[in-house]
Amino acid sequence: MVCAKNLGVSRTALSTWVKDSNSNNGEVPTRGSGNYQSDEAKENARLRKKLRDAQDVLSDRVG
Repeated sequence: MVCAKNLGVSRTALSTWVKDSNSNNGEVPTRGSGNYQSDEAKENARLRKKLRDAQDVLSDRVG
């Protein structure tokens, strides 16, 4: 899906959001700020993004 790429999310995430929206009268249920269950989950997500960004930089330099 081009939409997922434009939003910077995976196709799976976008599909899940659409499915959730369709089954909840247009609302996407969230768990609060940032949509993380805990501060630890938020930190893990931040670190995973940082790692992906570093890997992208390295692959651009090598490839």
